[in-house]
Amino acid sequence: MLNLTKPTRKKSAWQAYQSLYYSRKLKPIVESVYQEYKSRLADGEVAVSELAFRNRKCQELLGLESEEVKAEVEKAWLVNGSLETEDGETGSADDVQVTELKAMQT
Repeated sequence: MLNLTKPTRKKSAWQAYQSLYYSRKLKPIVESVYQEYKSRLADGEVAVSELAFRNRKCQELLGLESEEVKAEVEKAWLVNGSLETEDGETGSADDVQVTELKAMQT
């Protein structure tokens, strides 16, 4: 039988970070910085997509986190790294996954 389903890729550590923290911590920061970025564009200059901007910013923010947060993200990534995001895209927060990841950490 031919298997036509898309194979699941392991998330990156920053994607696990996004899944854990986006809705409660990262979203207000990323949205604010994105609006500021867009307001500074020169006339006619095209902004990068919000998704691409969000993904890059979350990678940057993970690098600035405490060692405790990085350890929590690494643990979640190692345990649940193969989960896809709710919309099949990288970087989308999924409250169900956050709940599941938190339950696995305790």
